[in-house]
Amino acid sequence: MLKAIKTRWSDDGGYREVLVIAVPLILSTGAWSLLLFVDRMFLSWYSSDAIAAAMPAGMASFAMMCLFIGTAAYVNTFVAQYYGAREEKNIGAVIWQGIYFSGLSILLVIPAYIWAQEFFALIDHEQSVQLLEIDYFRLLLYSAVFVVLNNTLSSFFLV
Repeated sequence: MLKAIKTRWSDDGGYREVLVIAVPLILSTGAWSLLLFVDRMFLSWYSSDAIAAAMPAGMASFAMMCLFIGTAAYVNTFVAQYYGAREEKNIGAVIWQGIYFSGLSILLVIPAYIWAQEFFALIDHEQSVQLLEIDYFRLLLYSAVFVVLNNTLSSFFLV
């Protein structure tokens, strides 16, 4: 069994190749998790209202962007297909389409920013929490287009 693992380590498409690709992604995700943990820890030190507002506002922001993030991630599929078919000349067009699509996410961000107060009023949390939810949600919206754009551009570098 040990011999099979050693062989599989160095073969084409083996464990070593997978780890070379996976480790940066693992570190990136780990850093993101650490960032969220530290963010929530500082919020809990600041006030109980702040920590109570962070999750609903963050989830609302993420849920709103999910369609755009998921669709932008499809760029990776096309880039990989063109790269594998040795048609690199088509990759630029796919990336640009993803960039244009990322810009379309602003059409969702602007109304969400405007109607944030009405949306969080429907949830009916305490007024102090509601105000923090609105502030945090609007703050997250400033980065929404860039979050979608990140998924598009990272597709280029993941292949």
